[in-house]
Amino acid sequence: MEEAPWFDKEYRQLRSQRRYAEKCWKKHDKLTDYLLYKDLCFKATHLANQKKKQYFHRIISVSNNNPKTLFRMVNKALDHNQQQKIPDSGKGMSELAAEFNKFFSDKIAKIRAAMGPEPPPEFEDFTGSTLAEFK
Repeated sequence: MEEAPWFDKEYRQLRSQRRYAEKCWKKHDKLTDYLLYKDLCFKATHLANQKKKQYFHRIISVSNNNPKTLFRMVNKALDHNQQQKIPDSGKGMSELAAEFNKFFSDKIAKIRAAMGPEPPPEFEDFTGSTLAEFK
């Protein structure tokens, strides 16, 4: 994946600190770790927005008199040249859906085969529960 032009060493270090704080919070489950992680999340988001603004401001000011460069930058920022999301295999949508269905049906059959020959349990005697029983 192509790295964003505004993604610099300062931002990379802050993201690393944020990941480390998240790991500490999840490992120890302490409020102080969580608060540090949330603070670093806020700082990382703020820094990313600041870096993006600076980058685009610099590009716009450099190419102020060049509309071609400005339009190229806008198209790139808006991702107008994105690739097609649905694979173009030359088949119709119904064939593509059938292949998709077959793939997952086969996958489920393999999982069931790996679980063994015993049938799943029957729950005929289950009468259900009310919401009050869970409170």
